[in-house]
Amino acid sequence: TVELKVRLDCDGCERKVRNAVSSMK
Repeated sequence: TVELKVRLDCDGCERKVRNAVSSMK
């Protein structure tokens, strides 16, 4: 999933993870 990929890509990038979740919603 994109969320997992973003988390793996940036271990400390909560902003990117939140953006991905917002995009999914």
